[in-house]
Amino acid sequence: MNEPVSEPVSGFVDGVDVPTVARLVEGCRTVASLTAGPLGLVATHLPGQRIDGVRVGDGVLELHVVAAGDITMAELDREVRTALAGHVHHRRVDLVVDDVALTPRRS
Repeated sequence: MNEPVSEPVSGFVDGVDVPTVARLVEGCRTVASLTAGPLGLVATHLPGQRIDGVRVGDGVLELHVVAAGDITMAELDREVRTALAGHVHHRRVDLVVDDVALTPRRS
């Protein structure tokens, strides 16, 4: 009798590696955190996990963030888009700032 072989859990949604995108965005100095939005609806559901703040749509990658408190929106936009270069596969990136942190995230 053959033992069932478990497949590795995929984090890809329509060609986008969602866990990697989340890590890249959260690694930005200008981002305090990803957020599921004011109603808690912005998320990607993968087997065994929910990744808040990232939603993959038809030709669109939607990101909802809490911005660090000591940056400009232009800095946020530039840093996030640079971090994601090569990972979004020619999708439009909609970057939504749902909140601004009162303190800077990092130096």
